Amino acid sequence: MAVALPESQELGYMYSDGRSPFLPPEAVAQEGASRNEGALAPDLQRTPEPLERFSLQELRLVGTIRMGGRQVALIASPDGNVTSVKEGNYLGTDYGRIAQISAQEIRVTERVFTTREGWQERQVSLVINENNE
Repeated sequence: MAVALPESQELGYMYSDGRSPFLPPEAVAQEGASRNEGALAPDLQRTPEPLERFSLQELRLVGTIRMGGRQVALIASPDGNVTSVKEGNYLGTDYGRIAQISAQEIRVTERVFTTREGWQERQVSLVINENNE
């Protein structure tokens, strides 16, 4: 009894621009950018701040107040604490630094690493969600 095999099809690989899964991590690091180099590389010697233990998605902006002429934001973390932060403080797991605080949002500049492009900055925001109190 003969079994008919299906015709072969050529499928595109959607991750072809990423790193090869067949190379050891050391080889990929040698061919790409180094995590310790570049003008945008974070200062790994700096003492981490308390809100850097949590991803930005886990943190919630619960309010902003003006103290001594400066805008201060109140951030709720998953451990139940509310922490006050100001511009220049760090938060999130991607070396996020607070760039601006307004009445309803804080703008954060994060630094993320890719082997292809090295360290890059991205702008993200935390906004007060009035429906989720």
